[in-house]
Formats: sequence, C-alpha cells, structure tokens
Amino acid sequence: MNDNIIEHLVSGKPQLNRRINASIVLNRLRNEGPLSRADLAKITGIRSTSISAIVEELAEKNMVHEIGRGKSTGGRHPIMLAINPAGLYAAGIEIAEEALNGVIIDLSGVVVASKSMPIPDTRPETICRVGHELISALAPAARIERDDLASVGVALPGIINRRDGQVILSRPLDWRLVPLKNQLESAWQARIILSNNAMAGAMSEYFGGSGAGVNSLLYVMVNLKHLRHYELTSLGCGIVLDGRSYCGEGQIAGEVRVDIEHPLETASRVFPQEAFASTEALFAATRNDRDKFKLVWDAFASQLAVVIARGVDFLSPGRVVIGTDAAELEECIGVQVRDEVHRKTVTGVLEDMEEAHASRLTRRIGFSLLDPWAIARGAIIPQLQELSLAPLLGNSVFL
Repeated sequence: MNDNIIEHLVSGKPQLNRRINASIVLNRLRNEGPLSRADLAKITGIRSTSISAIVEELAEKNMVHEIGRGKSTGGRHPIMLAINPAGLYAAGIEIAEEALNGVIIDLSGVVVASKSMPIPDTRPETICRVGHELISALAPAARIERDDLASVGVALPGIINRRDGQVILSRPLDWRLVPLKNQLESAWQARIILSNNAMAGAMSEYFGGSGAGVNSLLYVMVNLKHLRHYELTSLGCGIVLDGRSYCGEGQIAGEVRVDIEHPLETASRVFPQEAFASTEALFAATRNDRDKFKLVWDAFASQLAVVIARGVDFLSPGRVVIGTDAAELEECIGVQVRDEVHRKTVTGVLEDMEEAHASRLTRRIGFSLLDPWAIARGAIIPQLQELSLAPLLGNSVFL
C-alpha cells in the first residue's frame, strides 16, 4: 500500500528539507517534464547530488521513471525523467443525500475511474456498505487493486472535527456525533480523510475552476435538486486561502447558521393552488412565466446575498463562486445577487466612491455548475496536500 509515501522517503526531522525538495521535484516534473537531472538542478536550485538521491528514491517507489534520452547540447544525451502515473492512486468519494459519487485518480492527476451508486438511506452502516461496494467497483475499473489506493478522501455535508474524524452534525444526513472516520477505516480497510462537501467544492473550484490568479476564494454551495427534504435549501460555505482549505481553530470556519427557505417551498406557499413535484418543475414554470415567479426568486436571491455579503466583508476574497447543481439558477438570481452584494458590502461602498473601480466586485462573483464528480475530486486534494503532492496535481486533477 502506498500510505505515506513521501513521509517514508524522508522520515525524521533532519530530512525535512528532503521532503520539501522531493515535493518540488515532483511538482516540476508534473508541470514541466520530461526533465533531466541536470534540468531539475538548474530550475530548482537544488544541488545535483541531492537531485540524484531524490530521483533515485522516487524511482524506487515507482513515482518517477526514465523515459529515454533527450537532445544533446554538446555532451552526452541526457536521460529524461517523467512522472509515473501508476506510482500512486487516490480515491475521492462524495456522500450525497441520494447517492455516493466516487473517482480514482493516478499520480499524473488524471481521473481513471468514476462511478455513482444510489443509497437507500443515509444511515452510517449503509454508507459503509455501499461505499465498500463502490470502491470495489472503482478499483478494477481503474485497473488497480484496492491495496494500491494511498488513501480515500470523503466529503459530506455537515460539521466535521477533522482531528478525530467525527461528524458532529449533519442535518441533510440526519447525523449527530457519528465517529465516521473510524467506521469507514474499519469497513473499507483504507486510510480516510474527511472534509466538508462545501470545502471540497471550494478546493475543486480553486484548483480546477476559476481559482487561477487569486490567493483566496469564498465558495458558497447551493444544492436545490436531489434532496430528501425541500423545506430548506442545502447551503454550505468553503474558504480557500493560499491554496489551502481554511477550517479555523474550531474546525468549523465556513459553516453558516442560516436557514434559507427552498424556492420550491416558497412557491408552494405563495401559490398553494399549484403543485410543484420537483425543482425542475419550478424552473420550467419560471421559464414559461418569469414575471409570475419573480417574487419567489427575488426572495431567495435576497437571502443568499446576505450570506455572501457577510463573507465578502469579513474575508475580502479574490473571487466568490456560487457552486450549484441547478444550471438555471444564475439566470433566475444572478443579477440580483450581484447587485445586492455590491450594495450590502463595504467593498461595494468603496467602489462606488472610486468610479474607476465601479462594479469590480460584481465581476468577481460567479456561478459554477457542479458536475457529478466535482465534490469527489475536491475530497482528494487535502490528502494529496498531506502527502506533499499538492500543488503537484494543479489543474490536472480535473482533466
């Protein structure tokens, strides 16, 4: 099993620099490879003798391999090195209300297998059983053995104590004080890292979406479909600072205690004579008569804008992303959300005072449609960072 590969390579405090250098070498090979040993020494500034030792150890662990000779610049033809995609595999699983969504990626960051399995209920024992079946199906699809997985990242809605792997509270899953990490590790026989689904979404967006060029990102996840209950909107927030998920001292940064009525519930209350069987039915009705349902979406946009505005004032993020499972949401609320956030924030007030910067904030607020595997991919990133492999993967984890 590939558990703690980098740690094994450079175990012990005196070798901390070698751990960092190993990560740098892997990162350079991923971004700029193939490269020779001389190339690596030149572009990293690491001594040639150290480069040779690091490459030798990485090659022994099957993470780097030689792929032939490169062009000569006057002397011998250099031996070129590249990342070995089969050197490490990691899995990410999203626990949603109606299904488990899973992916496996290789060391180059490519998704080599993906699969979704429905769940009859959200009891922890059901998650353990179906998750075991999911991993067992993903591994052969990726042409690997289960033991080849370095670890499994798991993302779910709720408040998580990442130190002991306990789910403190999850309203969507109806969980309270569930020792999920221990349960999953026992059932799946794998190293488990838990994260909040909104934080996983934030990491997914930061590394594979609109995070390029910014140091901080506020991610607001709005799920409107595929819920077991439609009274309240499934809402979560994730914060990324300098490429790292920020959970705060109490491990709950980003959690918001705000109940926003689900648009389906609002519509049923405002129009009791009409029956909306699903969120899709509400969107269809809105397309047919936008003026009639404007009140429903205005109410939703106003409540959501308050949450985003508070986050903008406290964090001043480089970008705000509203991740959603509903492609129609931006058309229904996008203009109003941007305008209200502008009006309700200090940033917006300052921009109004300086005409040259007018509307800059509104341009930093975007919508992003969640694909079926986005949260599962995001769940992998924290474990890769623990293995000193991020930002090795960069955007390739989303190819």
